[in-house]
Amino acid sequence: MPPIAAQPRMARGRRSAGVSTSKSGRDLAPVIRALLDWGDRWVLEDRPVVMVHEPVAEAAGRAAEDAGGNAHAHDLDAAWICRTCGEEVVMNTLTVDVRAPGWDRSGPRQPDPSDG
Repeated sequence: MPPIAAQPRMARGRRSAGVSTSKSGRDLAPVIRALLDWGDRWVLEDRPVVMVHEPVAEAAGRAAEDAGGNAHAHDLDAAWICRTCGEEVVMNTLTVDVRAPGWDRSGPRQPDPSDG
């Protein structure tokens, strides 16, 4: 299945058009969100589209509620969060560690003709 595909689906007993995403399509979501955030920052003054997070009150065993006891929606911004320490990653703390054999920071290294 392609990352994103239009597919008919059943909604309340009726067929309707919908969009279905594969696992690879769902894995693209952070990329799309980052591009949306970039466009909002650099292309237009007013954000034409805003991603909104509507927390589930019991997610992760914590209540996502305001002082009045109501779950609240809020605008979402893209950010990298370190899974180990929980800090937001900023560019001056980021390094690249190339781990694939035959690769360097510019990509796959070209084979040396003298090695053949």
